[in-house]
Amino acid sequence: MNPVRLAVLGTANIARKNIRAIGEAAGIVVTAVGSRNPEKAKTYCQEVALPPSTICCSYKEALANPDIDAVYLPLPTALHLEWVSLAAAAGKHILCEKPVAVDPAELKTIESAASSVVLMDGVMFMHNERLSSIRSSLQGGRVGKAGARHVSSCFTFRGSASFFAENIRVKKAGDPLGCLGDLGWYNIRVSLAAFDWAMPSRASGTIASQTDEGVPLSMSASLRWDDGRTATFTCSFTHALQQWCRIAGDDAVIAMDDFVIPHHPTTSKFKIVSEDFAEEAAFCRRHEEEVVIEGGKPQEVLMWEAFAARVQEAKTSGEVPKPSLTYEAMTQLVTDAVLRSARSGGAEVDVAQAL
Repeated sequence: MNPVRLAVLGTANIARKNIRAIGEAAGIVVTAVGSRNPEKAKTYCQEVALPPSTICCSYKEALANPDIDAVYLPLPTALHLEWVSLAAAAGKHILCEKPVAVDPAELKTIESAASSVVLMDGVMFMHNERLSSIRSSLQGGRVGKAGARHVSSCFTFRGSASFFAENIRVKKAGDPLGCLGDLGWYNIRVSLAAFDWAMPSRASGTIASQTDEGVPLSMSASLRWDDGRTATFTCSFTHALQQWCRIAGDDAVIAMDDFVIPHHPTTSKFKIVSEDFAEEAAFCRRHEEEVVIEGGKPQEVLMWEAFAARVQEAKTSGEVPKPSLTYEAMTQLVTDAVLRSARSGGAEVDVAQAL
Protein backbone atom coordinates (compact mmCIF):
# COMPACT_ATOMS: atom_id res chain seq x y z
CA MET A 1 0.00 0.00 0.00
CA ASN A 2 1.02 3.61 -0.49
CA PRO A 3 2.05 5.25 2.78
CA VAL A 4 -0.39 7.41 4.71
CA ARG A 5 0.29 11.03 3.77
CA LEU A 6 0.31 13.20 6.89
CA ALA A 7 0.10 16.93 7.48
CA VAL A 8 1.46 18.32 10.75
CA LEU A 9 -0.72 21.24 11.80
CA GLY A 10 1.50 23.29 14.05
CA THR A 11 5.16 23.76 14.88
CA ALA A 12 5.21 22.83 18.59
CA ASN A 13 8.30 21.24 20.10
CA ILE A 14 6.54 17.89 20.64
CA ALA A 15 6.01 17.73 16.87
CA ARG A 16 9.78 17.59 16.37
CA LYS A 17 9.97 14.29 18.24
CA ASN A 18 7.01 12.93 16.31
CA ILE A 19 8.38 14.00 12.93
CA ARG A 20 11.60 12.11 13.72
CA ALA A 21 9.52 9.08 14.71
CA ILE A 22 7.46 9.21 11.52
CA GLY A 23 10.74 9.22 9.57
CA GLU A 24 11.50 5.80 11.13
CA ALA A 25 7.96 4.41 10.92
CA ALA A 26 6.64 2.14 8.20
CA GLY A 27 3.55 3.11 6.26
CA ILE A 28 3.42 6.85 6.91
CA VAL A 29 5.20 9.96 5.68
CA VAL A 30 5.05 13.69 6.48
CA THR A 31 3.79 15.36 3.31
CA ALA A 32 3.00 18.84 4.66
CA VAL A 33 3.53 21.18 7.60
CA GLY A 34 0.85 23.75 8.31
CA SER A 35 1.30 26.98 10.20
CA ARG A 36 -0.55 30.24 10.59
CA ASN A 37 2.59 31.66 9.00
CA PRO A 38 3.71 29.51 6.02
CA GLU A 39 7.16 31.15 6.15
CA LYS A 40 7.53 29.84 9.69
CA ALA A 41 6.58 26.40 8.38
CA LYS A 42 9.40 26.58 5.83
CA THR A 43 11.95 27.42 8.52
CA TYR A 44 10.56 24.65 10.73
CA CYS A 45 10.83 22.07 7.93
CA GLN A 46 14.49 22.95 7.51
CA GLU A 47 15.10 22.67 11.26
CA VAL A 48 13.58 19.18 11.44
CA ALA A 49 15.31 18.07 8.21
CA LEU A 50 12.17 17.39 6.16
CA PRO A 51 12.78 17.15 2.40
CA PRO A 52 12.41 20.27 0.21
CA SER A 53 9.35 18.67 -1.40
CA THR A 54 7.40 19.01 1.87
CA ILE A 55 4.41 21.30 1.39
CA CYS A 56 4.45 24.40 3.63
CA CYS A 57 1.02 25.94 3.94
CA SER A 58 -1.74 27.19 6.22
CA TYR A 59 -3.86 24.81 8.29
CA LYS A 60 -6.87 25.21 6.01
CA GLU A 61 -4.77 24.69 2.88
CA ALA A 62 -3.54 21.39 4.33
CA LEU A 63 -7.10 20.28 5.05
CA ALA A 64 -8.21 21.22 1.53
CA ASN A 65 -5.38 19.25 -0.09
CA PRO A 66 -6.74 15.97 -1.57
CA ASP A 67 -3.25 14.44 -1.37
CA ILE A 68 -3.34 14.56 2.46
CA ASP A 69 -4.84 11.50 4.19
CA ALA A 70 -4.39 12.44 7.83
CA VAL A 71 -3.31 15.20 10.20
CA TYR A 72 -1.34 15.43 13.42
CA LEU A 73 -2.56 18.13 15.82
CA PRO A 74 0.10 19.26 18.32
CA LEU A 75 -2.10 22.28 19.11
CA PRO A 76 -3.19 23.66 22.50
CA THR A 77 -6.13 21.81 24.03
CA ALA A 78 -8.37 24.86 23.70
CA LEU A 79 -8.04 24.62 19.90
CA HIS A 80 -8.77 20.90 19.54
CA LEU A 81 -12.54 21.20 19.12
CA GLU A 82 -12.18 23.61 16.20
CA TRP A 83 -9.43 21.82 14.31
CA VAL A 84 -10.50 18.22 14.94
CA SER A 85 -13.95 19.18 13.67
CA LEU A 86 -12.54 20.89 10.59
CA ALA A 87 -10.13 18.03 9.87
CA ALA A 88 -12.86 15.40 10.23
CA ALA A 89 -15.21 17.40 8.00
CA ALA A 90 -12.43 17.36 5.38
CA GLY A 91 -12.23 13.56 5.67
CA LYS A 92 -8.80 13.55 7.34
CA HIS A 93 -7.87 10.96 9.95
CA ILE A 94 -6.48 12.50 13.14
CA LEU A 95 -3.82 11.91 15.76
CA CYS A 96 -4.34 14.56 18.42
CA GLU A 97 -2.15 15.50 21.35
CA LYS A 98 -3.60 14.92 24.78
CA PRO A 99 -5.74 15.92 26.52
CA VAL A 100 -8.13 15.56 23.63
CA ALA A 101 -10.69 18.00 25.04
CA VAL A 102 -11.27 20.46 27.84
CA ASP A 103 -14.08 18.38 29.36
CA PRO A 104 -16.29 15.35 28.57
CA ALA A 105 -19.00 17.43 26.90
CA GLU A 106 -16.46 18.84 24.49
CA LEU A 107 -14.98 15.39 23.89
CA LYS A 108 -18.44 14.06 23.06
CA THR A 109 -18.76 16.79 20.42
CA ILE A 110 -15.27 16.01 19.09
CA GLU A 111 -15.89 12.25 18.88
CA SER A 112 -19.23 12.84 17.19
CA ALA A 113 -17.58 15.12 14.62
CA ALA A 114 -14.85 12.52 14.04
CA SER A 115 -17.17 9.48 13.91
CA SER A 116 -16.23 8.63 10.32
CA VAL A 117 -12.44 9.01 10.70
CA VAL A 118 -9.72 7.54 12.91
CA LEU A 119 -9.15 9.62 16.05
CA MET A 120 -6.27 8.67 18.33
CA ASP A 121 -4.56 10.52 21.17
CA GLY A 122 -0.77 10.73 21.35
CA VAL A 123 -0.05 8.49 24.37
CA MET A 124 3.17 6.82 23.26
CA PHE A 125 3.58 4.31 26.10
CA MET A 126 0.31 2.65 25.03
CA HIS A 127 2.23 1.25 22.04
CA ASN A 128 5.33 0.11 23.91
CA GLU A 129 5.61 -3.68 23.97
CA ARG A 130 6.29 -3.34 27.71
CA LEU A 131 2.64 -2.51 28.41
CA SER A 132 1.37 -5.68 26.77
CA SER A 133 4.01 -7.68 28.68
CA ILE A 134 2.92 -6.11 31.97
CA ARG A 135 -0.74 -6.81 31.28
CA SER A 136 0.13 -10.44 30.43
CA SER A 137 2.00 -10.71 33.73
CA LEU A 138 -1.00 -9.35 35.62
CA GLN A 139 -3.41 -11.69 33.85
CA GLY A 140 -1.02 -14.59 34.43
CA GLY A 141 -1.10 -14.09 38.19
CA ARG A 142 2.46 -12.86 38.60
CA VAL A 143 1.45 -10.38 41.33
CA GLY A 144 -1.32 -12.58 42.75
CA LYS A 145 -4.33 -14.52 41.51
CA ALA A 146 -6.57 -11.48 41.76
CA GLY A 147 -4.29 -9.37 39.57
CA ALA A 148 -3.73 -5.70 40.29
CA ARG A 149 -5.20 -4.35 43.52
CA HIS A 150 -3.63 -0.87 43.70
CA VAL A 151 -1.77 1.39 41.27
CA SER A 152 0.36 4.28 42.47
CA SER A 153 2.17 6.57 40.07
CA CYS A 154 3.92 9.90 39.85
CA PHE A 155 4.68 12.04 36.81
CA THR A 156 6.25 15.39 37.57
CA PHE A 157 8.84 17.83 36.28
CA ARG A 158 10.00 21.22 37.51
CA GLY A 159 9.24 23.98 35.05
CA SER A 160 11.64 26.84 34.46
CA ALA A 161 10.83 30.52 34.96
CA SER A 162 10.18 30.87 31.23
CA PHE A 163 7.90 27.80 31.33
CA PHE A 164 5.65 29.41 33.92
CA ALA A 165 5.75 32.77 32.14
CA GLU A 166 5.17 31.63 28.56
CA ASN A 167 4.19 27.99 28.10
CA ILE A 168 0.67 27.22 26.86
CA ARG A 169 0.41 24.38 29.39
CA VAL A 170 -0.03 26.92 32.19
CA LYS A 171 -2.36 29.25 30.27
CA LYS A 172 -6.14 29.03 30.62
CA ALA A 173 -6.55 29.99 26.97
CA GLY A 174 -4.16 27.19 25.94
CA ASP A 175 -4.37 24.15 28.22
CA PRO A 176 -6.81 24.91 31.06
CA LEU A 177 -6.34 21.44 32.58
CA GLY A 178 -2.69 22.25 33.31
CA CYS A 179 -0.64 19.48 34.91
CA LEU A 180 -3.69 17.21 35.17
CA GLY A 181 -4.24 17.16 31.41
CA ASP A 182 -0.58 17.23 30.44
CA LEU A 183 0.82 14.75 32.99
CA GLY A 184 -2.07 13.24 34.94
CA TRP A 185 -3.51 11.93 31.67
CA TYR A 186 -0.67 9.37 31.71
CA ASN A 187 -1.23 8.45 35.37
CA ILE A 188 -4.90 7.81 34.69
CA ARG A 189 -4.23 5.84 31.50
CA VAL A 190 -1.71 3.49 33.16
CA SER A 191 -4.16 2.87 36.02
CA LEU A 192 -6.93 1.99 33.58
CA ALA A 193 -4.59 -0.34 31.65
CA ALA A 194 -3.53 -2.12 34.85
CA PHE A 195 -7.19 -2.76 35.73
CA ASP A 196 -8.00 -4.08 32.25
CA TRP A 197 -9.90 -0.93 31.23
CA ALA A 198 -12.49 -1.13 34.00
CA MET A 199 -13.71 2.35 34.92
CA PRO A 200 -13.45 3.55 38.52
CA SER A 201 -16.69 4.55 40.20
CA ARG A 202 -15.39 7.34 42.47
CA ALA A 203 -12.59 9.89 42.31
CA SER A 204 -11.16 12.62 44.48
CA GLY A 205 -8.51 15.24 43.85
CA THR A 206 -6.54 17.97 45.55
CA ILE A 207 -4.87 20.96 43.92
CA ALA A 208 -1.63 21.80 45.72
CA SER A 209 -0.90 24.88 43.59
CA GLN A 210 -2.43 26.67 40.63
CA THR A 211 -2.02 29.84 38.58
CA ASP A 212 -3.98 33.02 39.20
CA GLU A 213 -6.26 31.86 36.36
CA GLY A 214 -6.93 28.58 38.15
CA VAL A 215 -4.77 26.33 35.94
CA PRO A 216 -3.51 23.39 38.07
CA LEU A 217 0.26 23.29 38.57
CA SER A 218 0.46 20.47 41.12
CA MET A 219 -2.18 17.87 42.02
CA SER A 220 -2.79 14.55 43.71
CA ALA A 221 -5.73 12.21 43.21
CA SER A 222 -7.34 8.97 44.33
CA LEU A 223 -9.54 6.61 42.31
CA ARG A 224 -11.80 3.88 43.69
CA TRP A 225 -13.45 0.89 42.02
CA ASP A 226 -16.58 -0.76 43.39
CA ASP A 227 -14.72 -4.05 43.98
CA GLY A 228 -12.19 -2.41 46.29
CA ARG A 229 -9.39 -1.72 43.83
CA THR A 230 -7.73 1.69 44.15
CA ALA A 231 -5.26 4.01 42.45
CA THR A 232 -3.42 7.12 43.60
CA PHE A 233 -1.23 9.53 41.68
CA THR A 234 0.63 12.82 41.76
CA CYS A 235 1.22 15.09 38.77
CA SER A 236 3.07 18.38 38.96
CA PHE A 237 4.99 21.08 37.12
CA THR A 238 6.72 22.09 40.39
CA HIS A 239 8.62 18.94 41.44
CA ALA A 240 11.78 17.25 40.18
CA LEU A 241 11.35 14.93 37.20
CA GLN A 242 9.78 11.62 38.23
CA GLN A 243 7.85 9.08 36.18
CA TRP A 244 7.43 6.00 38.33
CA CYS A 245 4.59 3.52 38.62
CA ARG A 246 3.88 0.65 41.03
CA ILE A 247 1.18 -1.95 40.34
CA ALA A 248 0.51 -3.95 43.50
CA GLY A 249 -1.20 -7.31 43.85
CA ASP A 250 -1.67 -9.64 46.80
CA ASP A 251 1.76 -11.24 46.40
CA ALA A 252 4.05 -8.92 44.45
CA VAL A 253 4.48 -5.51 42.84
CA ILE A 254 5.29 -4.53 39.25
CA ALA A 255 7.64 -1.54 39.35
CA MET A 256 8.69 0.92 36.66
CA ASP A 257 10.81 4.03 37.07
CA ASP A 258 10.20 5.31 33.53
CA PHE A 259 6.63 4.41 32.62
CA VAL A 260 6.03 7.41 30.34
CA ILE A 261 9.36 7.87 28.54
CA PRO A 262 11.73 4.87 28.72
CA HIS A 263 15.30 5.51 29.79
CA HIS A 264 16.45 3.82 26.57
CA PRO A 265 14.63 4.25 23.24
CA THR A 266 14.69 0.59 22.17
CA THR A 267 14.91 -1.20 25.54
CA SER A 268 12.31 -1.04 28.27
CA LYS A 269 12.21 -2.80 31.62
CA PHE A 270 10.02 -3.55 34.58
CA LYS A 271 10.57 -5.45 37.80
CA ILE A 272 8.42 -7.94 39.65
CA VAL A 273 9.23 -7.42 43.33
CA SER A 274 8.14 -9.19 46.48
CA GLU A 275 9.31 -8.96 50.07
CA ASP A 276 8.84 -11.07 53.15
CA PHE A 277 9.65 -10.66 56.81
CA ALA A 278 12.66 -12.49 58.23
CA GLU A 279 14.08 -13.11 61.70
CA GLU A 280 10.98 -12.06 63.63
CA ALA A 281 10.45 -9.05 61.34
CA ALA A 282 13.82 -7.50 62.19
CA PHE A 283 14.42 -7.06 58.47
CA CYS A 284 12.84 -7.87 55.11
CA ARG A 285 14.03 -10.15 52.34
CA ARG A 286 13.59 -8.72 48.86
CA HIS A 287 12.97 -10.90 45.81
CA GLU A 288 13.32 -9.19 42.46
CA GLU A 289 12.97 -10.32 38.86
CA GLU A 290 13.78 -7.91 36.04
CA VAL A 291 11.91 -8.29 32.76
CA VAL A 292 13.68 -6.70 29.79
CA ILE A 293 12.07 -5.97 26.43
CA GLU A 294 14.84 -5.08 24.02
CA GLY A 295 15.54 -4.83 20.33
CA GLY A 296 12.20 -3.28 19.49
CA LYS A 297 11.33 0.04 17.93
CA PRO A 298 10.93 3.22 20.00
CA GLN A 299 7.41 3.59 21.35
CA GLU A 300 6.79 6.78 19.39
CA VAL A 301 7.61 4.94 16.15
CA LEU A 302 5.24 2.12 17.12
CA MET A 303 2.52 4.68 17.83
CA TRP A 304 2.75 6.10 14.33
CA GLU A 305 2.80 2.65 12.78
CA ALA A 306 -0.33 1.76 14.76
CA PHE A 307 -2.02 4.94 13.58
CA ALA A 308 -1.02 4.27 9.97
CA ALA A 309 -2.39 0.71 10.21
CA ARG A 310 -5.73 1.98 11.50
CA VAL A 311 -5.93 4.55 8.72
CA GLN A 312 -5.11 1.96 6.05
CA GLU A 313 -7.73 -0.40 7.50
CA ALA A 314 -10.31 2.38 7.39
CA LYS A 315 -9.41 3.25 3.80
CA THR A 316 -9.68 -0.39 2.75
CA SER A 317 -12.92 -1.25 4.55
CA GLY A 318 -14.60 2.14 4.34
CA GLU A 319 -15.48 1.83 8.03
CA VAL A 320 -13.97 3.01 11.32
CA PRO A 321 -15.12 0.63 14.09
CA LYS A 322 -15.21 2.36 17.47
CA PRO A 323 -16.10 1.05 20.96
CA SER A 324 -18.89 2.68 22.93
CA LEU A 325 -16.26 4.11 25.29
CA THR A 326 -12.84 4.84 23.80
CA TYR A 327 -9.58 5.00 25.74
CA GLU A 328 -9.66 8.75 25.15
CA ALA A 329 -13.16 9.04 26.60
CA MET A 330 -12.28 6.89 29.63
CA THR A 331 -9.30 9.07 30.42
CA GLN A 332 -11.25 12.29 29.88
CA LEU A 333 -14.07 11.18 32.20
CA VAL A 334 -11.65 10.33 35.01
CA THR A 335 -9.70 13.56 34.46
CA ASP A 336 -12.92 15.53 34.73
CA ALA A 337 -13.99 13.72 37.90
CA VAL A 338 -10.65 14.42 39.59
CA LEU A 339 -10.88 18.10 38.69
CA ARG A 340 -14.53 18.36 39.80
CA SER A 341 -13.54 16.91 43.15
CA ALA A 342 -10.59 19.26 43.53
CA ARG A 343 -12.77 22.26 42.68
CA SER A 344 -15.26 21.20 45.38
CA GLY A 345 -12.82 20.83 48.24
CA GLY A 346 -11.61 17.29 47.57
CA ALA A 347 -14.82 15.37 48.25
CA GLU A 348 -15.30 12.11 46.34
CA VAL A 349 -17.37 12.47 43.17
CA ASP A 350 -19.11 10.03 40.84
CA VAL A 351 -16.94 9.40 37.77
CA ALA A 352 -19.95 8.45 35.65
CA GLN A 353 -21.72 11.75 36.36
CA ALA A 354 -20.33 13.28 33.18
CA LEU A 355 -21.48 10.42 30.91
